[in-house]
Amino acid sequence: MENATHTHIMLSRPYRTPFTTLLTFIGHKPFVSMASVPWRFYRKVSADVDDIPSVGYLQHLHVGIWADHMERAALIASGGRRKAQVFMQPFTDSKAQKNQTTIREIEKLAGLDRGRPTPRAA
Repeated sequence: MENATHTHIMLSRPYRTPFTTLLTFIGHKPFVSMASVPWRFYRKVSADVDDIPSVGYLQHLHVGIWADHMERAALIASGGRRKAQVFMQPFTDSKAQKNQTTIREIEKLAGLDRGRPTPRAA
């Protein structure tokens, strides 16, 4: 990000509501579902694994819309003097595995501890 005058770090979490948690317990095949509910619930809570793919897609949809609007907002807020470029690919999929050190540095800069927001020191 050479020559950048501003940097915004925007954080996102997996889409979780009481309704999506409820979907973990229902909507799957009978009997097999009952046996796998504790495992699916554990993976959803501890590893952010989605047991229903369309629920996982919601986070990516919202982040994409958010990124598009941030690029537009920078242009509008500056009266056309500044442009914005949102970088997301280095933080997703296999690229995220390669960039773990950088991601940890950004998380530390943003005041995160083990993926949870922490208050920043004044």
